[in-house]
Parts: sequence; C-alpha cells; structure tokens
Amino acid sequence: MEKQVKFLGARSDVEQILQDTHIFVLSTNWESFGLVSVEAMRAGLPVLISDVGGVSEVVLEGETGFLVPKADVLAMQERLTQLITNPDLRIRMGEAGRRRYETNFTIERMLNETLAVYQTLTRAKNFRRDGVDRASF
Repeated sequence: MEKQVKFLGARSDVEQILQDTHIFVLSTNWESFGLVSVEAMRAGLPVLISDVGGVSEVVLEGETGFLVPKADVLAMQERLTQLITNPDLRIRMGEAGRRRYETNFTIERMLNETLAVYQTLTRAKNFRRDGVDRASF
C-alpha cells in the first residue's frame, strides 16, 4: 500500500498537491461544512466524499462528484473505480466543480454573504448594542 498511497501529514502546499492529483477522496465519519471539498473543486477535481455533516451543501451528487453513505466501503470502492476508469467523467465533474466554486464559494462571495447576514442582524427590530439580542426574526 505504501507504493500507492502517500500519507503526507500537515502541509503548507495543499494547493499545489491538489493541482497534481486527479481525484479528491475523503472518507470520514464527520465533516461540518466541507471546506476541503471546496478547495478540491477549486482545483478542478471530482470529489468523492462521505455524505456527512454539511458536505451535501457543497458537493452535488453526480455533478461535481459523488456522496457515499458514511462507512460504506463498498459504495466508496465502486465510485472510486468509476472515477478511475472514466477520465471523461473525472474531467466533466472536475469542470463542474470548478464552476460551482467560482459561482458559490469564492472568498469574496462568502465574505460578502457573511457581512450581509451581520448587517441584517444589526438592523433587526429591537437590536441592542449591549450584546443582548432582543431581535425578532
């Protein structure tokens, strides 16, 4: 296995590593939002990930990658085999993922949307600046 899989540990050159790969795979029992999937899609990679937490808000099943049930080794194996053996599928999903990143997940867009939420909250009726939120939503 050491000849086929590399465990790299903590890295500061993740962007370059992603650029040098063909498929992004994350088999996990827990993932909150899936920022790592956004990074993979930014690199134009198809994403194969366990369907946990908020990853389904990022990865579109069958379009930008595949979501497999948590701990379903057989489903993970089948989807990985599908991606390995079908370069056109990899390219199509990778391109769709890149477009999804550019449309939904750029740093500018995410910052602007977060700022808009805070602005909405601060304009809410009965908002108190002493830290006690009495807003009605």
